[in-house]
Amino acid sequence: MKARLAAWSVAVLFGASLAGADVWDLGTDNDDDVGSDNEIVHGMRQVHDLAMRNGVADADWYAFRLPDSRSYEILVDGLTGDVGNGSTSPSLELFSASGLVIQASEPVTTFGVARSLRVYSNTTGGMGDATHMVRVTNAVCGTACTETDRYRIRAYDTTVALPRFNNSSGQVTVLVLQNLSPAPVTAFVGAFGNSGNVLGVFPLVLPAYGTGVVNLSASLAGALNNQSGSLVIRHNGRYGSLHGKGVALEPATGFTFDTAVSPLVH
Repeated sequence: MKARLAAWSVAVLFGASLAGADVWDLGTDNDDDVGSDNEIVHGMRQVHDLAMRNGVADADWYAFRLPDSRSYEILVDGLTGDVGNGSTSPSLELFSASGLVIQASEPVTTFGVARSLRVYSNTTGGMGDATHMVRVTNAVCGTACTETDRYRIRAYDTTVALPRFNNSSGQVTVLVLQNLSPAPVTAFVGAFGNSGNVLGVFPLVLPAYGTGVVNLSASLAGALNNQSGSLVIRHNGRYGSLHGKGVALEPATGFTFDTAVSPLVH
């Protein structure tokens, strides 16, 4: 009896979740356009539907403010059968503040249903966030979509950081980065002084499953020589693609001091 009751309860709960409306579509202030208040931040996890509304195919909009010196992955997956077709539907796109499409997503796998949108901030350093919008639309079912035609959207800050480098007092720091992904990754290594001042930014391209080793004292035409601080590394890879460490070498003693490159935990 208890087993039947438990099974019935699960069925009722599951059925109720399928019947529920997309709460972001309800009310006057909804997510139907660029006025959406639903903001993408690190760790975001939501489930939406693309049900037809008022005779028009649904589109879900998200506010997205990309912080300076950061990179993000926005992921759409968990699609129900009528939403995606394994090629370009649904579409996941990045818009400028003026409403222009500036980047489209890529398939996560060769199957091509889940979509990944990976973006990074400007490559010159300096403070100041960029304001964008993200849109999910173009479901295969179009105006035939119902509340059971759903997807999940997630967001990850993919930036990694080295909390300490030191090219002073007889030490030299070497940065070691490994690309764990099956695709090349372009990274931009931002060096900051101990007071948070920008010392410079340099690019680093890592082949699939490749490793990059950089002597920081020789980087940026020697601008990091006799400097200490931290590194903030943004890139166009997926969350978890980059791992590494900084190795501070002390030639006079032969000592080495390792500091892990760390991602933002979600």
